[in-house]
Amino acid sequence: MPTGKQPFVRRLKLAVGKNKGIPAAALVIPDGFEKYKNTGLPDHFLTKTPIGGLLWKECNIYFENLIEAAKTEEIQFVNLGAYRSPKEVEQLFLQRYSKTDEGRSPQITRTWQGATWYLKPGMAPSASPDRGSPHQWGVAIDLGSKTKDGTKPLTERARKWLCKNAPTYGFTLQGLPFLDNGQPNPEFEWWHWQWSDPT
Repeated sequence: MPTGKQPFVRRLKLAVGKNKGIPAAALVIPDGFEKYKNTGLPDHFLTKTPIGGLLWKECNIYFENLIEAAKTEEIQFVNLGAYRSPKEVEQLFLQRYSKTDEGRSPQITRTWQGATWYLKPGMAPSASPDRGSPHQWGVAIDLGSKTKDGTKPLTERARKWLCKNAPTYGFTLQGLPFLDNGQPNPEFEWWHWQWSDPT
């Protein structure tokens, strides 16, 4: 359990305006996990989720309950990306970013190894290796919808269900879809849900 943290209800951002009803909370790295930043979590910390991929065992208890609750309303999810080792975080970063601006607009940059890196067109943002990703702590999972037509991005019904119910299990988005000035947030990801101990 994270130490020195505010209660979940205080960390949960109360979104208003265009963001009304969207739950977001800052990531809280579980207590004692920082020492694994460069090596990755030990295997015995992780367990397979009901929809594939790995999560931290404590986090997965809540995720299993979320999945079961969604099923009762005939909502099914698919895993698009769960735990990633530091090496996988770096590999993903190198796939998505380049030291050359290839014309993406709006452009999203990262600073790593003393250089500016530019997000390639058509790619989703990801964390720089030195900063680390919520995925490498075993508390984040990217979700899609399982439909009769196959795997799709989260449906509107699934998004609404998650916004209403996921915080009950400690899961929120990491940011909001609109910035304070009302403009779309270029780094917003509907699919990325992360766990932050809900007690």
